[in-house]
Amino acid sequence: MAYFLYFVIIISFFDNFSQLPIISTYAQELGASSFLIGLAVGIYSFSNMLGNIVAGRWIDKTGRKKIIVLGMLIAGSSMLCYAFVNTATQLVLVRLLHGVGGGLLVPAVFTYFSDQIKDRSQGKSMAYSGAAIGIAAIIGPAYAGIMSQKFGLNWVFFSIAAIVFLTVLLVIVFLPENYKKRNTGEIKGYFPKPKEHSLLNKAYLGSFSLMFSVGILTLALPLKVKELGMGSDSTGMLMSTYGLAAIVFFLLPTNQLSDRLGRIKPMVYGILMISSALLLLSQVQRLPFLLGAMTLYGAGFAILFPAMNSLVVDETTTEERGRAFGLFYAFFSLGVVVGPLTVGALNVTPDQGFLIGSASLLFLAYLIHRRKTLPVSS
Repeated sequence: MAYFLYFVIIISFFDNFSQLPIISTYAQELGASSFLIGLAVGIYSFSNMLGNIVAGRWIDKTGRKKIIVLGMLIAGSSMLCYAFVNTATQLVLVRLLHGVGGGLLVPAVFTYFSDQIKDRSQGKSMAYSGAAIGIAAIIGPAYAGIMSQKFGLNWVFFSIAAIVFLTVLLVIVFLPENYKKRNTGEIKGYFPKPKEHSLLNKAYLGSFSLMFSVGILTLALPLKVKELGMGSDSTGMLMSTYGLAAIVFFLLPTNQLSDRLGRIKPMVYGILMISSALLLLSQVQRLPFLLGAMTLYGAGFAILFPAMNSLVVDETTTEERGRAFGLFYAFFSLGVVVGPLTVGALNVTPDQGFLIGSASLLFLAYLIHRRKTLPVSS
């Protein structure tokens, strides 16, 4: 069962990661303006965030499996629709639908996964789930790039849709519903109930911090590589280095840090490592040093991710975990949007963007580290 769940996690992210190298050029081929290209790329995160929030209540109310199936059906249908769009506006609408599907799917999968984990191994198991995401992040873009070159974009969409629909069938047959409400009370609201000393908002802040940095990295790294006179293949190498480093650290004994030290310390350590990596990226000019910075970034990612996911589980009951993970992944989506928007709005150089990201993460690490809990969500 555990291996099948890791496979489901890979597929839950595979469809989105596969779009990264092709969606902007696809929009361009459809005659999109610069604004529509940006909208086509960014609207996925916006609708994903809305889907995350809505999904939480449904997960707690109707069960995990139903929302996993629904999210995958929407995601698979969206992949099919990509092949039939004729205008940039239609592409934006399909991206909107795709984001909703992913927004339902991911928190449902992680809620189901967290319900299966034994308390003593929360951090280690969450690290393995992070490794599954890392695998999707590596094979998704590579698959789309190879398939589009050899067979065309439509076959990318058709084949990924087929993979997602096949996974839906496997989920229906082999994944039992593991959720039973312990009380008969009505599931109300879209957020978990506030608690006097809840640490949940520190997990949300960690989620935002991570993806805020990823957003800045996605924007600034290709620009810096271009300024240094390197090709896009160097950007791909650097991003792959970060992904591979994260997978390695997810699988090393470091995956047990949050089980041994608690959740907050590894979260702070991870954010500080990512902040240091961004600082290093702003200062170095040669490829070997850039690779070192990306390795450090991947290590920080691997330490932060399992700790903050485990904190969500620690701070919630079974009946509110879906809403907690829904909000948690909404902050993921928010960070992806806010990071590049902040750097873009300030109109700074790539190195200055890395510095802004590094300084911002230091402040966010301080907020998470301080003993006083943050105001809880209502």
